[in-house]
Amino acid sequence: MKNNIFLWLCSGLLLLASCTKDDVVATPKTGEPTTTKQDDDKATITDTYTYQLPIIFHVFYQDATNMTQHVKAERLKTMVGYLNELYKGGVYGSSSAVNVNFQLAQKDEKGNLLSTPGVEYIQWTGEYPIDFQKFMSAKSNVQYLWEPNDYINIMVYPFKTDDGEQKSGTLGISHLPLMPKALTDSLEGLSRVDYTSLSKKNLSYPFCTSINSDYIYDESTRYTAADKGAKGYQFSSVDVNVTLAHELGHYLGLHHVFTENDTATLDSCADTDYCKDTPSYNRVEYEKQLKDYLATLNGQQFDLYKMLERQPCTGAPFRASNFMDYDLNLGFQFTDNQVKRMRTVLYYGLLIPGPKKPLNKVRGIIAPPEGVVNLPMKLRK
Repeated sequence: MKNNIFLWLCSGLLLLASCTKDDVVATPKTGEPTTTKQDDDKATITDTYTYQLPIIFHVFYQDATNMTQHVKAERLKTMVGYLNELYKGGVYGSSSAVNVNFQLAQKDEKGNLLSTPGVEYIQWTGEYPIDFQKFMSAKSNVQYLWEPNDYINIMVYPFKTDDGEQKSGTLGISHLPLMPKALTDSLEGLSRVDYTSLSKKNLSYPFCTSINSDYIYDESTRYTAADKGAKGYQFSSVDVNVTLAHELGHYLGLHHVFTENDTATLDSCADTDYCKDTPSYNRVEYEKQLKDYLATLNGQQFDLYKMLERQPCTGAPFRASNFMDYDLNLGFQFTDNQVKRMRTVLYYGLLIPGPKKPLNKVRGIIAPPEGVVNLPMKLRK
């Protein structure tokens, strides 16, 4: 996820943009992950089955006294609790439920109980802050992965910037999943491979999500509000919880809602996320209009509604709230089509935790390979 605008907006501006009181539902204790459960490998996997997805945070630090580097485990635990609220749907606004429960891993790859659930601290001896593009493609970093079929690997470190800024404008980055060619209705926009199963030993890059720890403590105030922000809240455009929800959306097969290709945001208008219920728009044009609008303010109060408004390729303007958009965006919505896409990745995706549906509509089963395989790689911010 990339942020081009660093703004803190006062709660009054979000009074009408936030969800109504009727949208707010009962949730677990603020910031607490749901009780740990295990996936039932013998269960019948349906669209209502709730996946239990173990997360392991790999925290890369150099200075153990710097809490932006050596992020406290309690902070990461709180983030997972908020992540579950965001994926639950209906907590902060109208959204389809994904039916997943993210949880801190309780055991390591060898089955030993972790002294700090869901967190591994690694003292990094290389260049720091870390070049996230190089990190995500380096074969040498596969060593830090825990088996992707059993864990969601989330790397936490400050991102290197080359433009002289104090912080990188990139908040997070993730690999898109791989799908088996044997699945006849495999998803558009995702790489397909011959194999029907893969493991860590087959990887030449660290299949994972990375989060920029420079923003690890940035978040909107809605999470701790008794009404979840129904009456207004202070909004952060660099909310780490929305970033995490966004990046895991990529990890589960989602693209951005604006027009793009595999290498860039496009100055055009087309449906490139393969979800018919997410209105597409020209992001380049929006950023130009936003820049022009901000230039006219001359110190006057800005209109948040105007800044949230998007002009879709077709249809009426809408207010940005989808997790798979960039700033400025209220960040509380997945659509039905997006959920269907994520569920398909959970059912059939390679290197994704959780029980799978049988590949009964196949053109042939190919046994898993031995050793490293030349696999395609797609990254999304």
